[in-house]
Amino acid sequence: MSPPAAPASLQVLPDELLEDIFLRLDAVADLARGSAACTDFRRVISARRFRRRLRFLRPAPVLGCLALYAPVEFRPAEPPHRSAPAARALAQAADFTFSFLPGGPNDWRACDARDGRVLFSRRSFTAVFADLVVCDPLHRRYVQLSPVPGTGCSGYQDLDPFLDPATDGEGGGAGFAIPSDLRCSAVPTRVRGLPLLFGHQDMVPHHV
Repeated sequence: MSPPAAPASLQVLPDELLEDIFLRLDAVADLARGSAACTDFRRVISARRFRRRLRFLRPAPVLGCLALYAPVEFRPAEPPHRSAPAARALAQAADFTFSFLPGGPNDWRACDARDGRVLFSRRSFTAVFADLVVCDPLHRRYVQLSPVPGTGCSGYQDLDPFLDPATDGEGGGAGFAIPSDLRCSAVPTRVRGLPLLFGHQDMVPHHV
């Protein structure tokens, strides 16, 4: 009897074809399973190019709205909206009182919210400049933006900041930019549309 034939080698698919296959999966949970299957699948699924295509084809569901006037309040989607169960779980898991903000939430003013991040500003009565903080209420993390380099400013004043997702030329899609009209009264400097960049990895966890 002749020995059994050796199994045919598995053909390696190009990344572009793997992306098209993964984008056709029915549930996002299947992507997590595929990512755990092998290192090649994980590399493709975790790549910025694939995540950008996925967000374009499958925008995140609307879980509710965040009222930015004081006090900040999360209003979850309610039945019969299909996102109601996930919205209820988010309302229970996240800290929408923002108790983890430095110094407590009472001194901060909500400016904008996008993609699960909330931008706050704080003006001190004893300082000329305001502070900016971007926080993640679900994971109770925040990042406090540093002074603008090269301007001599120790903070931010007279600006109306908002969150804008960074493009590939602004942090590789891994974070946000904060465009603003910045005026610094300590030195004769004015910078229009100054993008203040930060990434999710910059956030500081708050331990309770």
